Amino acid sequence: MRRFIFLFLAAVLSASAARAGSVAYEHPALKTRLTVHTADGASLPDAVSYEGPKGFYLITDGELRSLEHGDGWSEFRYDVRALKAQGFLRQEDPYRDAKPVSFADDACVAAIEKTIGELRGKQEAPDEFAARVAALRGRAASVQGTWRSYEAEAASAPGAFIDKSALDATEGPLAEAVAAVESARRVRVAGEYRASVAAPTGADPSPKADFYWRQGRALDAAEAALSRVSAKLESERIPNY
Repeated sequence: MRRFIFLFLAAVLSASAARAGSVAYEHPALKTRLTVHTADGASLPDAVSYEGPKGFYLITDGELRSLEHGDGWSEFRYDVRALKAQGFLRQEDPYRDAKPVSFADDACVAAIEKTIGELRGKQEAPDEFAARVAALRGRAASVQGTWRSYEAEAASAPGAFIDKSALDATEGPLAEAVAAVESARRVRVAGEYRASVAAPTGADPSPKADFYWRQGRALDAAEAALSRVSAKLESERIPNY
């Protein structure tokens, strides 16, 4: 019970920190709102939400990095897009200096709209979230099935696995990852609706954008945990007969 209370409080505090790290920039002339999301304690934003004529998108720093490329022989990076504390950076030519455009500047909206078009297959935040939850549920079920078969084999043949204690140690992280994915699935419909109708406040300047950002970070953590468990299971899959 004590552990449950601790986890609940940690989740509440984490959500509060996430809201405190979101800053909305209104662009009335363009009928657009940009919400810049910065994780608690971080110096740079890790995502920006766009709500405007193009739709509603959550763009992460990882997606922006995927657009970069090199020439194969130097350290220069081309087509750099990045979220900076000062604004949004587009640097297509590494030989020319480029300065971030302030998120409050209308020119920033055009730069982000252009970037959305460059992210091939990019979906609006609700569709992207639903697809990701479905994919992670499938992956979680697969990893769970593998873990259970290995655990059953290890129980039926003591000493069969190279490191049984390591196998057992993956149980907790796997359960937490599965719980995070299932939680995201449960809150998707109700949470999306509440966030869409909630009025912005000083603590939460863009409830809808903040909802998808927080849920995206939770899924990031679950996905990373599933990857670690999968890697461990793969390393322990050969019986030590």
